[in-house]
Amino acid sequence: MSGKPVVSVVIPAYFRTEMLKKAVESFFGQTLQHDRFEVIVVDSSQHDRNEIMIGELATRAPFSLR
Repeated sequence: MSGKPVVSVVIPAYFRTEMLKKAVESFFGQTLQHDRFEVIVVDSSQHDRNEIMIGELATRAPFSLR
């Protein structure tokens, strides 16, 4: 199935890079088709480590990650 995702998961982040990584990686095993959901991380910490880590995960994520 293609088209717009039917589920948007929004994860607020403020530092806690390792916890954020675990949360995002938990979606890698999601049984819902990967084109049916997206994960959006909202980071208000201005912490470069979070941005770098999300960028790295996005390169291998089978779903939309931004």
